[in-house]
Order: sequence, then structure tokens, then C-alpha cells
Amino acid sequence: MIGIGMLITVGSEYLAMKHGHWGRYQYSNKFTPILPGGIPLPVVIAWGVLMLISYWVALVVYKFTLNILGYSLPLESLLIHRLQISLIASLVAVGGDLIMDPVMVKHGHWSWEKGGKWYGIPLTNFIGWFVTCHAAFGVIFVLTDPLAPLRTPFFESTVQWLFAGIYLAVLADITLDAVKMKLSGPALLGIFTLFGVGAMLTVLLIQTQ
Repeated sequence: MIGIGMLITVGSEYLAMKHGHWGRYQYSNKFTPILPGGIPLPVVIAWGVLMLISYWVALVVYKFTLNILGYSLPLESLLIHRLQISLIASLVAVGGDLIMDPVMVKHGHWSWEKGGKWYGIPLTNFIGWFVTCHAAFGVIFVLTDPLAPLRTPFFESTVQWLFAGIYLAVLADITLDAVKMKLSGPALLGIFTLFGVGAMLTVLLIQTQ
């Protein structure tokens, strides 16, 4: 997942930086080393990690939703189930960028040539995130069963809580930055997401006891 996620997302970002179809932006020298095409190596790694964490958070949301609706876990991941997980994971990633991007721009890690209504970030950026992540997850879920971890004790182990915990910790740090910078929109979205995902995790944890 990390390898394919990095390949597709970085390829998409390279094309976006070259042609500007998601909006024109430029990285500062705070991220090094810079790879050919102008993309910093830490960003490449971050894309792969983001894909993995967004996937695990999507599993939490999916399992919680099934429990609330009283549905049982599908015995086989059909196309509709793969599409559902891909959509949820892509929305998780976009939601994270809605919080992260204004904070990173404020820190001076990158800048946009033409700003947008979301704290100087163009809407096309978030559309690009969704399309890119959805395409990457689509490829990944052709090669692997996205619901497999939910059918095994593996999902009930500390691995599940590790990835979800990393997500919440990173999100809390970015949200705190947004609060300090008085970015009310990203801050409120971060707080809402923290409480939402945290509540789902708490319910699932209680159910596994």
C-alpha cells in the first residue's frame, strides 16, 4: 500500500506541479532533499504513510457504521465494498489536508501562486487530493482485499490501535497549531474529527472486550 500509494500520488503531484491543473504551488527549502521535479523526499514518504493511516481510519469508520446499522461484515469484498472503503479513506485523507494545508502554508513549507477561499488554498487542490487518493486506493484494492483485517484477530490486536493512535496524535498536533495560528476553520474541523474518530474507537474498543 505504501509503495503503490507513493508511486501514484507522487506521479500525480509531479504532473500537477508541471501543468498546474490542481493549482500552482511551490515548496520552500525547509523540506530537503528536493527530488527532480521539485518534490521533496519527505513529502514522498508522507504520501505513503498518509495512504496507510487513512486506510486504517477508514476501516474504523466502516466497522463502526456496520455496527450502528446492524449489518454484518461481508464474507467477500465485492466491488461495492472496495469502492466504499476507497471513498471513506479518500475523504479521510482530504479531511486531513483541509486541516494541514493552511497550517503548513502558515509555517512557510509551501506557497500557492493563486490563493483560494479556504485560507488561501484553492478548492482544486482538495479535488486533486480526492481524485488522486481514490485512484491509488482503487488500484490497491484490486490487488488486495481491503476488508481482510476486519475478518481476522489481527484487526483486534494492538496494530489497529497503533495506526489509529498515530492518526489521532498527528491530527491533534496539527489542530493545536491551527488553534495557535487562529485558523478557526481548520481548528474546528480538527477538533470535530478528533472527537468523532475518538468516539468510534472507544465504542469499538469496548465491543472487543
